[in-house]
Amino acid sequence: MPIPSSENTPVRLKVLLSGLLLLCFLTINASAQQEGASSAAAARARYLAGAEAIPKSREIAVEEFVNYHRHRIGLPKSGETVALDVRWGNGEVSAAAGSEAVLQVGFSTAHVNDRQQLRPLNLSLVIDKSGSMADADKMSRVKTALLAMLPRLREEDTLSIVVFDCAAE
Repeated sequence: MPIPSSENTPVRLKVLLSGLLLLCFLTINASAQQEGASSAAAARARYLAGAEAIPKSREIAVEEFVNYHRHRIGLPKSGETVALDVRWGNGEVSAAAGSEAVLQVGFSTAHVNDRQQLRPLNLSLVIDKSGSMADADKMSRVKTALLAMLPRLREEDTLSIVVFDCAAE
């Protein structure tokens, strides 16, 4: 699927954003290839990105992208629940030279052994119910994911759901 081009948005940025959206919004089933240590799917995705195309969901092995680069984000300090790590991915950025700026934003959480010691969760989900979600069983996947998540919530947790089409409800 080619990505539309515009003069104001670099194609590489569009491919990166499209890839992120693909990873965030598609339900990708675990497969044998995801359990191995191959890097073929990551290499294929890089090739397709160079060709201004988005890989099909079955061509994505999530583990390869997660494990492709060791981020080395530190754990939170004692008493903190979340650590934020922000760093530049490249040393020099020059708009005049047409350089790319890569900013890595990472979060890490403390290890929790007892869920009962956690503070109550206040989770808000935004669900797209626009026409684009009518294709290929997308909304039923969202419902399946929600039903899988609900038993993991505790009685003291709060869940808010916002749905949107062309406006939020």
